[in-house]
Amino acid sequence: MNRIGHIISVPTVCIAIMSLSLIGMTGYTFAGDQILSRDLVSRVSSQGTADEHRGAAIIYRERARQLEAEAAQYAREAADTSLQDSKGFRRGALKMAAGSLQRQADEMKQLSAHHQKQADSMTAHQKEQ
Repeated sequence: MNRIGHIISVPTVCIAIMSLSLIGMTGYTFAGDQILSRDLVSRVSSQGTADEHRGAAIIYRERARQLEAEAAQYAREAADTSLQDSKGFRRGALKMAAGSLQRQADEMKQLSAHHQKQADSMTAHQKEQ
């Protein structure tokens, strides 16, 4: 292979590998969230009980904790100065993955808070009656 072909192919291959890795990671995470959401939606419909809402809040809170742990791991890897990543492709992909996972964790926290609020509201309403 001539020198120009080598220069063009190595960065192209690296970008392709990092892109596919990132797509795979986020696709897996999104799939898990969709399954979780479908399950919760079927269990906690508009007629859900306070206990069902509390259960949903716990599940979402736990998923948020898991996502935050994954995001922190990617952020630590991105911050590692020993990476053999002269152009920053891997570091950039790790930072993007960490940011994506953190956004998903924030969404899970919001869902958890929403369900906890629903449960508290239902419990207060039941005590009034």
